[in-house]
Amino acid sequence: MGTAAFVRLLSGRQRNIPALNKALRQRLLDHRAKQSMSPAQPMILAFEPAPAFHLGRAALDCRPSQLLRLESDLRLPQSRLLRSDSSRAEQPEPVDDTTGKPECHIHDDQPRSMYYGPGQAVVWPILDLQSRASSLATWTKEGLEQAIGDATVSLLRERFDLPNSFRRDDSGVWVSSASSAAQHARQIASVKVQVRGGIASLGVALNLDLPTSSPPDTNPWARLAALRLGTGTCVTRVAAEIRGRSHRGFDGDCVVECLAYRISHHPGLDATEGKPNDAFQSDPFLDVLLLGVDLGYPDASTASAVARRTSGNATADESESGAEWGESDEQMSTTETGSEVDGVITGEI
Repeated sequence: MGTAAFVRLLSGRQRNIPALNKALRQRLLDHRAKQSMSPAQPMILAFEPAPAFHLGRAALDCRPSQLLRLESDLRLPQSRLLRSDSSRAEQPEPVDDTTGKPECHIHDDQPRSMYYGPGQAVVWPILDLQSRASSLATWTKEGLEQAIGDATVSLLRERFDLPNSFRRDDSGVWVSSASSAAQHARQIASVKVQVRGGIASLGVALNLDLPTSSPPDTNPWARLAALRLGTGTCVTRVAAEIRGRSHRGFDGDCVVECLAYRISHHPGLDATEGKPNDAFQSDPFLDVLLLGVDLGYPDASTASAVARRTSGNATADESESGAEWGESDEQMSTTETGSEVDGVITGEI
């Protein structure tokens, strides 16, 4: 590759990531339009997201009040295993973290619904695959997904001693128990690369420590399934898979940094040589974006806006027949699950 990629770790929980993604894609398109002889520098973003639902086209068939329920307060109990503060890392017991109302976005051109949130490690390569001055032209969407998935599998196997981790085409990274067959595997990371206008973006969301087997007030996947956006995919997290082992106190910030570094040093995506920190640089353009300046690239409507536009007086506490979260609550409270129905998969990036 003509120009080495650099990795940028974003501090804090990142909100409005569709706008961030679109702004960074547009930056590469603008650079290409200038027909510069030097390629735009590839970027690899690494961050923990704020809670957000990104709904596919199937959500357009939901009732407005159902969409509003997704925005009700979401409690995300997390163990202190994944916190960077060493004093809290010594406390293994779960602690409730009320994160408030999650963002909701509807993408009518997107078949899949997905969730981002605290307790995930998200890594996105942002690459121009059509730059005449770059050697990235040989990469495809499928090739990038394979590279990202392979890097994630190597992290799980080597850092967390999960030898039964493996990649599935078009669905991310999974783990299985030594005594169980692959068909009983659990999804631990979603992998999806988006290529638009020759710009590759998105990447991997690795579940480190977030609820996957609780009712909808704490489990985001249960919310999606209860609203009939599908059911079927078993979801897990690193903290659950290594429970009882000698990994207590590992640092979530360190995990996302290591994952970003592995992806950036995959053959063909080589970042700068030397120590890991050599690849981590500053970028004034990104610094401005993260200050909260109006990005100017609206990417999706919020679910509440769509709901109010279609219903007029719909409110978040509007009741429906049956239980508050629908008939599937009892089923969802005991199963670690994402969802897959009619081509709509929840829990994937």
